[in-house]
Amino acid sequence: MNLRAVAACGIGLAVLSITVMPQQAQARPQYRGAFGKKYENLKELIDEKKCFVCHPKGDDKKVNNDYGDALKKALGEKNVKPPEKLDEALSKIEKEPSKVPKEPGGKDMKTFGELIKEGKLPGTNEEEKK
Repeated sequence: MNLRAVAACGIGLAVLSITVMPQQAQARPQYRGAFGKKYENLKELIDEKKCFVCHPKGDDKKVNNDYGDALKKALGEKNVKPPEKLDEALSKIEKEPSKVPKEPGGKDMKTFGELIKEGKLPGTNEEEKK
């Protein structure tokens, strides 16, 4: 084989390995840890639902449920690590309305904090409404 053929094979293998390589997850384990520490009453649900506290079911973790959107807004930046900033953001959004009505068919919505006090996860996932 000549040098061009070897180079072409090398480039081809490099491109193939990059496109076939699994995408790296953008997990934020510190978020789940902070949520679990703050809301110990939800430990079993957090362990069961994992990422779905803030994300709807599905493969695209760029999509958030209503709670995930509120947390993202409260944090103001990606991949926040200091526990005190996470705790502050979690406390701040407790007062925000969820998509869960206080009464069936009602217009007033429960806050995320009210849902948490009831022992429920605050995020609304469409498939769970059915």
